[in-house]
Amino acid sequence: MKYVIINNLRYYLPRIIILLICLFLFYFVYHLSFYHIHIGGNNIYNHLYPFESKTEWWFYVLVYIIIISVLSVFVLLLLSFYFDYKGSRSGAINRKYELIFSEKIIGYIYSDRLKESGLTKEPGSFLKKKLRNKLVIVSFFSVIIRIQEIIDEDLSDKFKLLFGQLGLEKKIKWFLQSRKMSEKIIALQIISCLKIKGYRKIIVEYAGSRNYVLRTVAMSTLIRLSKTDHLNVMLEHEHYISKMDINVIINEVEKNRKADIEYLSLIRSKSPRIIAIGLLLIQVRNKAEYKEMIRPLLEINDAFLHEVAWEAFAFFAGTDEDLKFMIERFDSETFNYKKLILKSLTSFKQNTEISDFVDRVIKNESILLKIEALTILFANNVERFLSYKGSDDRNIAAAYNELVDLNLG
Repeated sequence: MKYVIINNLRYYLPRIIILLICLFLFYFVYHLSFYHIHIGGNNIYNHLYPFESKTEWWFYVLVYIIIISVLSVFVLLLLSFYFDYKGSRSGAINRKYELIFSEKIIGYIYSDRLKESGLTKEPGSFLKKKLRNKLVIVSFFSVIIRIQEIIDEDLSDKFKLLFGQLGLEKKIKWFLQSRKMSEKIIALQIISCLKIKGYRKIIVEYAGSRNYVLRTVAMSTLIRLSKTDHLNVMLEHEHYISKMDINVIINEVEKNRKADIEYLSLIRSKSPRIIAIGLLLIQVRNKAEYKEMIRPLLEINDAFLHEVAWEAFAFFAGTDEDLKFMIERFDSETFNYKKLILKSLTSFKQNTEISDFVDRVIKNESILLKIEALTILFANNVERFLSYKGSDDRNIAAAYNELVDLNLG
């Protein structure tokens, strides 16, 4: 709570000061219309009164606007120069310290002398002297995150030991509850990297944020911090999950080698997006034993889930029963899923049933589906493919010629 109050004070105090300055200017301009101006108990004669007394009220508003505009331009110019200077200086400092910190941290991790003696005073005392302002601390955090991403080894225990000696736990809390998005994100990344416990409530809150970057980093952190591989944290997630979020989740699961996943819990979720995550993981992990659970999911009225379910079913399809099911569902599906069904037919052993079905598609469906169907014949049944040469149907002839030009032209 203390960190929230201090961060809010830092955020609101400059804005309050600016508001007070504007009110003071308004007060000053307003008092120009009086014969005497009272300041500190003294009456000061207003030499502008003869002119001001004959002036309309709107003139004061105009003067006020002009003063504010001139001051704003002046302040904007100053801020522009200040931020340019600050940006170039910050970049130089960041590059300098990232190089220094990288050398020290790599030495701390891999030096034989340091491994034998544990954490010595050398890196701790050196780093403690350097980590005295926010910019340097951000550089240090960035180096820690980058090293952990590059090195295929869990270094969280070593980094926790180092953070404990440097007293950086308070800085993590400070950054996590900061009003600046960049500081929140780097705090989440450090918590994830070091696998620090105790921040679940605020991470879950950020996982429901409208900000895409903050939301995805928070989700990645929750997955990495989960005590088991079951992804129960996703089952508890109540906020909307976008397609990009789903990609992040799948990548994070693979990256952190989450193996013992409860696929059934994901597939039986009430959320279509959670079900989609389960189906995608089944594909990634090639869990064919869950194939029969996919069919009922095709009946759920959710476009994205319907797409993922069809892709998953087509991925595992291979039996005669699967083929029969796909042919039966073909007429009731939209163009994209019809196209997916046709493409999946190449994974089956070609037979008369498939050829007859493909013939029906060529004669009755749109030209794009005719091309897909003819492609199957071209690859598996050249004799039937050639039978469509010179067809009286313009669309079939066009599809045939397109395919011939593409493959033989």
